[in-house]
Amino acid sequence: MKVRLLLIVALLLSGCAAAPPEIPLSEVDRNAAARHQQAIASLTDWSISGQIAMINLNEDDRDAVYLEWSHTPAKMNLRFYHPLKGTLARLEEDLTGATFFDQDGQAYYGVTAEQLIARIFDYQLPLQLLSEVITGRRPEDAVQLSYQLHELNGQPYATLNRYVVTTPTQNWQVELSNYQAEQQYLLAHQLELASAEWRIKLKVRQWKL
Repeated sequence: MKVRLLLIVALLLSGCAAAPPEIPLSEVDRNAAARHQQAIASLTDWSISGQIAMINLNEDDRDAVYLEWSHTPAKMNLRFYHPLKGTLARLEEDLTGATFFDQDGQAYYGVTAEQLIARIFDYQLPLQLLSEVITGRRPEDAVQLSYQLHELNGQPYATLNRYVVTTPTQNWQVELSNYQAEQQYLLAHQLELASAEWRIKLKVRQWKL
């Protein structure tokens, strides 16, 4: 029942143009950092398409799949798919609870999407954290921050590059890269989360706002 698609995980790590230099918090223009946070504060409804890979560091086990992910404050929908095989699974969450549909259409129910995935697959997929950090927002408890400096419409913007954040289950090192302008926002197109047990890589092919 587990969604397992053998993709070359290296595709998620394909090289991009040289990134702006990493700047420690002590040296960054705080106005530039605040400008970016203020801009993305209004970004609550979004959709992405791309690829996600999960690497179990303890067992050296890898899973990778294509995904489409839409998010609003009240609802989240994820579709896992293969370009030739179609939909492999769907995961939905709203104010009433969460539902996972496998490839055969069998439905499984839970209180939250994270709890449901943990029960079915026996691993922690930090969806709440992913949905928070993917837009570049700074979590309140983030530490060890570093930034990248960009320019958009003639204004300097300092975007989050790396930081560490703690969830109820694990400590995560977060890295965002390949920022590109999407309408009036600077948004990352590559995201990596790493803990003592897991490494999660997300490569965004397209943002829809």
